[in-house]
Amino acid sequence: MEKNGELLHLPLLKSDTDKERRKRKFPGYDYGNIDCKKHGEKIENEMTEVISKIKSKPVIDPALIFKVIYQQPLDEGKLNTLNLTLLSNVGSQGGNDCILFSDNEQMQTFFEKINLYKQGATINKTPHYNDFFSSIIDVLPLTAEDRKGHRLRNIEINNADDYWVNLELWHLGDRQLMNNKIETYKNYINELGGRVTDDCLGNSFCLLRVNCNGTILKKLLEEDNVCEIDLIPEKIIELYSLIRKEAKDFNIGSKPPEDAPKICIIDSGISYGHPLLENAAIDTKAFGHGLIDGIDENGHGTLVASIALYDDIEECLKANEFIPRFNLYGARVLNKNCEFPKEKLIENQITEAITYYHKIGCRIFNLSIGIESDIYNGGKQFTLAQRIDEMCRDYDIFVSISIGNFRDLPYSDRKKWEETINQYPYYLLESNSKLINPATAANALTVGSLAGESKITVREERGVQLIPIAKYNQPSPFSRTGFGVNNSIKPEVCGYGGNWVINAYTQDITSPLGVGIIGCNSKFHEENILFTSDVGTSFATPQITHLAAEILLKYKRMSANSIRALIVNSCNSVGETVSLIEQVKNEMVEAVYEKIKSQKLVSKCPELVKTERGIKFNEDVRKKLMENSFINDQIKELVSKIPDKNTYLKFSGYGKPDLQRALYSNEKKVTLIAQDEIEIDHFKIFEVYVPGEIAELKGKKIITTTLAFSPLTRHTRKEYLGYDMSFKLIRGMSLENIIDVFRKREKGEDVSPKLGSKDCSLSLGTNLLKNSTVKSSSYEFSSPKFYKNYGEVLYLVVFNESKWVDDTYGKEPYSVVVTIEYVGDEIEVGLYTKINQHIKEKLNEVKEKEKVRSNVIKIRS
Repeated sequence: MEKNGELLHLPLLKSDTDKERRKRKFPGYDYGNIDCKKHGEKIENEMTEVISKIKSKPVIDPALIFKVIYQQPLDEGKLNTLNLTLLSNVGSQGGNDCILFSDNEQMQTFFEKINLYKQGATINKTPHYNDFFSSIIDVLPLTAEDRKGHRLRNIEINNADDYWVNLELWHLGDRQLMNNKIETYKNYINELGGRVTDDCLGNSFCLLRVNCNGTILKKLLEEDNVCEIDLIPEKIIELYSLIRKEAKDFNIGSKPPEDAPKICIIDSGISYGHPLLENAAIDTKAFGHGLIDGIDENGHGTLVASIALYDDIEECLKANEFIPRFNLYGARVLNKNCEFPKEKLIENQITEAITYYHKIGCRIFNLSIGIESDIYNGGKQFTLAQRIDEMCRDYDIFVSISIGNFRDLPYSDRKKWEETINQYPYYLLESNSKLINPATAANALTVGSLAGESKITVREERGVQLIPIAKYNQPSPFSRTGFGVNNSIKPEVCGYGGNWVINAYTQDITSPLGVGIIGCNSKFHEENILFTSDVGTSFATPQITHLAAEILLKYKRMSANSIRALIVNSCNSVGETVSLIEQVKNEMVEAVYEKIKSQKLVSKCPELVKTERGIKFNEDVRKKLMENSFINDQIKELVSKIPDKNTYLKFSGYGKPDLQRALYSNEKKVTLIAQDEIEIDHFKIFEVYVPGEIAELKGKKIITTTLAFSPLTRHTRKEYLGYDMSFKLIRGMSLENIIDVFRKREKGEDVSPKLGSKDCSLSLGTNLLKNSTVKSSSYEFSSPKFYKNYGEVLYLVVFNESKWVDDTYGKEPYSVVVTIEYVGDEIEVGLYTKINQHIKEKLNEVKEKEKVRSNVIKIRS
């Protein structure tokens, strides 16, 4: 235990269950009256034509890789029986298409099965392979346009121009095969006159960094084995320098202990010899072509590193004390202009940096970098994010990533600064303001940015006014928004990244000292200035990194899943952001109503009702308006953009973490932790004990549950995660009955009983949290009759649901955190003491049972 009010978290007790779960059944698809013979002949002819075109192409590495357009996703098991391999089911621009591969040039099995399908109904009244072949709309060869990435699609390729590109090959599963293909393409490109300067082979992707002219690029776009070619990203970060102060004024601590948590900053390096960093900065290295050492030539990495080390530099300045508690490492991957070297794949730079520092004990990594031209608007995961996900899982490391900065304001005209203020935060909901690569990484924690307290004065001098765009705790006007892959919650958390200020006299957007984040200045040698200030999501991210290090310092055996879970579990929803989005919603609903009114269509829109309390708007109203034939497309577009009740999650995720909540329990708030493993398609049950005398008190009781896991991922799959986990909180039901509800049913058994009212209603539902690798939701109750109705013990059921992995992968690690909190008026409730005593009694019972079991075994033997 710690000092009063700072008690160490307790273990979450697991019931003795590990059961195979009941799988959900999905309804089939009605294909109507398809003429099997006619449809089968169409597919057969298209497949024959695809094979012919592929064989006739003058390529160096021919492969039978083609595209299928479908109505319903194709069953992978049936694909395997046809000797077909699913390479990708992430449709181009979100379409219903998949990419298939066959190593059988004649496709004999495919044609045999389609002949059976063409024969029509069997004795079972269903044609052979009906679901499979009836779902296929078209079979097509891949074209050069299919192989262009989003940046390359936007330019015209000129034969004589020089291009730097990333070339991705289709990953066929076998590493030796893919290594051979890498060598094949290296030799081929060199023979053509181009250069391959780097390559990276991941678990499900294969990349080459290529420098070539337009003529060669066009040839490569015709290669069967090429998945995608795209231009490499350009410059990604900017820096502004401010602030002056001296080292002699501070109490500067000594070196941290060798076993203190190690933080690695992957960025532009760390400046050598800074008096506030030199005791903690152990090592800096460069990972990239042309980067001689790990010294920061830009300043961005040094500022980020100082925040990761000390968190709130301003508070340290006020206390005149800088005591480093963690060991600091720098991995330089950016040059002095904050650009990635062209010769090196970014995926390899990040891989080499993380691998190197992981080997010397680093478990916490900060990436305040991003590729601004890679904006995620659905579809396939980025390969850089995929690589980070693989390393988070394989190395059990915590990685925090900035969501990225948005710079393209809707009004660049200096005379339109008022419109810019009026358009905030609307422009952050547009497609070009979504999060960027690698902030989409599922197994890392993505960080959004909030505006802190503004310390500038709005002044009148010769007509000059300084006007902050965002108010305190509202999203920073440059912070991007989620969601992530498959609508996963991104960002998960937020920190303070600063604000933008409009100078109404010059009509410029600036970031003066009073709205920025303070950190260490890399140019202190030249300028004799220790500190600088800047704004950006880059500087919100190391605040979360610092918190992760604090958790690891307090709980040394924490897994990365547990660190993520504790951080998210400690979050407080950002009320100012929630209110802002609600205000935006109301304004947009009012605008829709006024447009409908101006067109005299109010009577045609009975779903939109205006009362003294305002205009009722929910998802049902939205749907009816979108289907209303009297409303024009312009109004419908506005309706489609109206925020829903959960839109705030796109800005701030679960909220801003709280250090004390993450680290400690107390007598009114108790956090329980379990680090465990679970098999694919199984469930486990945990006990959540709420003492009866606490449940009976007046006032609100809150149970917050957070689950974190790091699944296998594959960027070529529409379902990016190999499996998904979820949880339910159940009240007033016995353990045996809960097991009966969720266990796998044998053939001929009765259907599973229902939970009904025993299923606790959580603040964020299962569907909303689906595909997120950190899920957090709360259950609240205040009725003093809760104990009488449901008893003292609730049960938390954790599920693991397969997507494309199977039970051959064995047990998967995960962490679950539960916080039980009393927020009523009673002061001396003793919640921690009561729960701790209950846990001790339960553990003693288990020990006694083990003793008895041991004695029985001895007697029997």
